[in-house]
Amino acid sequence: MMSKSMKIQSVIVPKSEAKSLVQAEHIASHFGKIGTHRETGDSYRFRQVAPGKFEQGSFRTKKLGSGNAKVTTVMGKLK
Repeated sequence: MMSKSMKIQSVIVPKSEAKSLVQAEHIASHFGKIGTHRETGDSYRFRQVAPGKFEQGSFRTKKLGSGNAKVTTVMGKLK
């Protein structure tokens, strides 16, 4: 049986990397279309796919970038 590949569910952009929502949207758009967003105290979170479309327990996070860049993707296996 072929294993399912991981797909990005959300992109998290820390406010230390983007000083405004517009800058954060620009960064997140490099990872595909962006849907809804939510602002927390220290980051902007951009949902690309609803979490209900993923297999339960398949979510993983991955920090991307070099040096102190801390853009994080949340990935999972689609149902």
